[in-house]
Amino acid sequence: MNAFLLVRSVYRTVELSGGWDGTIISTQWLFNVFDGGMVTLTIFALNIFHPGLLLRGPDHVAESKQLEETFSQDSFFSA
Repeated sequence: MNAFLLVRSVYRTVELSGGWDGTIISTQWLFNVFDGGMVTLTIFALNIFHPGLLLRGPDHVAESKQLEETFSQDSFFSA
């Protein structure tokens, strides 16, 4: 994920090094690939490898079971 954003940052630096009238800044496909593409890949990577998966404590299994019991006893959610 960080690599995608690093590639994007390097591209943006090189893009603006040529000024506002440079070749790179006026080439649309480069912008689409190295700016939009990197952001899109980062979003997909964060959806697959969500940071919340690493933040679970040792009690997450017990909490999940407790929530299931609460919702199963609620008349609104039971059929």
